[in-house]
Amino acid sequence: MKKLIRCVAFLLIATLIFTSLDKLLVRKSLYGWWNITTKTNGFFNSDHDIYDVIFCGSSHAYCSFNPLVIGEETGLSSYTIATQKQPLWATYYYISEAIERQNPSLVVLDTFAFSLTDEYSDEATSFTYTDDFPFGMNKLKMVYHSAPKGERFNLMFRFGKYHSRWSELSAEDFSYNPKELFDYLYGYCMLTATDSTVTKPDTKNAVTLPSSDKNELWLKKINELCKAKDIELIIVKTPSNETVEERGYFNRAEEIAEGNGVSFINYNDLYEEIGLNLSTDFFDRAHLNHIGADKFSRYFAKTALSGISLKGELDESFYTRLARYKREFSGDKNIFVCSSYIFNNI
Repeated sequence: MKKLIRCVAFLLIATLIFTSLDKLLVRKSLYGWWNITTKTNGFFNSDHDIYDVIFCGSSHAYCSFNPLVIGEETGLSSYTIATQKQPLWATYYYISEAIERQNPSLVVLDTFAFSLTDEYSDEATSFTYTDDFPFGMNKLKMVYHSAPKGERFNLMFRFGKYHSRWSELSAEDFSYNPKELFDYLYGYCMLTATDSTVTKPDTKNAVTLPSSDKNELWLKKINELCKAKDIELIIVKTPSNETVEERGYFNRAEEIAEGNGVSFINYNDLYEEIGLNLSTDFFDRAHLNHIGADKFSRYFAKTALSGISLKGELDESFYTRLARYKREFSGDKNIFVCSSYIFNNI
C-alpha cells in the first residue's frame, strides 16, 4: 500500500512539474497585431453559450471579420477563432470545440485553406494552431491528423518543442497565466498598415482545380458536423486578391458547398459592392487592413446575417470595447493600446 501511495505521489508531482515547465517554456504571442496566444485563449476563456456566430479559418478570417463591427450592425455576439494557415482538419476540431462551448446559430468558414494542398502543414503552422488548443479528445484527434506517426508527441506535449527556450525566458514567461487572457477585439486582428501597391488579378475565367483528397474530405466533414448539430454553415472567400490558381481551388470549394446545400460566397467578386479600394484597404496582397475589414464586416453583416437568432442583448462590456475600437480606428494615440491579458478588461 505504501508503495502504491509513493507511486501515485511521484506521478502527481511529476505531472505538476511537467505542466508547470510546459506553461513556462511555451512560445507566447501576447501583444501587437499577431497576438494569437491571447486571441485563442480569449475564446476558450469566454463564458459558455454567449456567441451567436463563430468565424473560423486561417489568417484571412481573423483579418476580415470584426465582431465589434458586426455586433454594432446586427446585435449579434461573435468571435473570430482562427490561426495562420490553419488547415481544414484543424478547423474542423476548432469548430467542434466551439460548438460544444457556445452552440452558435451560425458558423462562417473562410476557405483559403482549400488552396493549401500539402498532406500536412509545416511545423511552425502546426504548432500555431495546436499550442493553445485545450487538452482533450478534440486535441488528441486534431494532432492525429496533423502529423505523421512519430511527430505527434511534440504537438500534444509542447515541452518537447520548447524545452530549449531557457535562454529566452523573461519575467513575462514566469507570470504567464493563460486563464487570464482576454482579447478586446474578439479574435479579430486589426492591421493598421497599408500596402498601396496591391493589384487585383482577373480570375473570372479560372479553371476549376481539385484540391487534395484530404481537403475535400474535411470540407465535407465540417458541413456534416454543422448539419448534425443543426447549425447553419456559410462558406466564404474573404477579399484577398486571389491568384488564378487560388480561384481554381475556390471554384472547387464552391462546387462542394453547393452540392451539399451550403451557401458559398466569393467576395473577390464583390469589391465594388463592398466599397473596397485597392490603394487604401489592404495590409498586403491577401489580407485586409483595418479600413478594408471595417467595410467588409459592415457589408457582410448587412447582407449575410439577417434572420440569425440572438442569444440576448449585447452587454455593457461590448459597447466599452466598441468605443475603444472606434478610438483606435480613428487614430487616437492618447489611449492605452495593449491587447494583453491582464490590462485590457476595458
